[in-house]
Amino acid sequence: MQITRSSQLFLSYCETEIETCGSVNIINCDERNVLFNNIYTTSNILMSLCNLFIGILSDKIGLFVPRLITTALFAAGLTLMSFVEENESLIWIAWPLIAMGGLAGHVINLKSCFATPSIKATLMQVLSGAFGTAGSVGWIITLMMENLGIEFKTVWWIWLTSYLIFAAIKIIFWTPNQIPMVETNDEFSLMENSVLLNCFSGSKVNIKKEEKPTKSEISYLKMVFGDYKLTFNYILVLLGYIAIVIRRQAYTSWFGSGWPEWVAQETDPAIFNEQINEFQSILALAFFPVNILPGLMIGNKR
Repeated sequence: MQITRSSQLFLSYCETEIETCGSVNIINCDERNVLFNNIYTTSNILMSLCNLFIGILSDKIGLFVPRLITTALFAAGLTLMSFVEENESLIWIAWPLIAMGGLAGHVINLKSCFATPSIKATLMQVLSGAFGTAGSVGWIITLMMENLGIEFKTVWWIWLTSYLIFAAIKIIFWTPNQIPMVETNDEFSLMENSVLLNCFSGSKVNIKKEEKPTKSEISYLKMVFGDYKLTFNYILVLLGYIAIVIRRQAYTSWFGSGWPEWVAQETDPAIFNEQINEFQSILALAFFPVNILPGLMIGNKR
């Protein structure tokens, strides 16, 4: 939402009366901040539901079709964002689509890490770090708009084009239908088992459903859900995890929303809000290098 603020969009939600905070004149945009928070909350709910659906779907039919779905969702969201200047209501559709396609696509990327079990943990941490670093995208785009004079619509078309190029590379070369979950298998090649490359070469592509659970998997499910004590403990752990995720999302939402005027004290809340969001975006860049360290540590302990 930092990009839309910088582009002076949704000003109709801001009060036209100019208030005085110390010696600085400000415009009250509380209604716009409420709008952004509502969109953010809606996007998070739909993102979680979509992630669950894509996870189940990828377990049932493989990775190829879910990757096509997530790519289409994200690309559609970026496309609609380029028309938000003409129709601001489109943001209610565009932002949830970006959220759904982004996180669900990230989950599929994580599953691809099983192709190289010996460095699986490191790759997962790298991808998670890259996902966290995405919090800097708004700040980077804002810098591009301010320093290069790029228009709001053009930014989204550039982002869409770049995304489609990378997505096409992943879909064509690095998307098999199934990846064997074998701890000692380092011979599995994503490219050699790519669904599209095998279709183009005339090779037979395996698009069957996953095999039935092994005895160990069945016994694990029976152990967890067959004993009411273990089921209760499992639910407690799940609820604890949900609470942590909600707390993290609430924290992020607070940073992304408009800050109360009393926090800014004698300074302009609008400027204060921009500065703290910029600081948060810069810190997000650290996710990528920092996440590599625990991945390497876990990989070396295997």
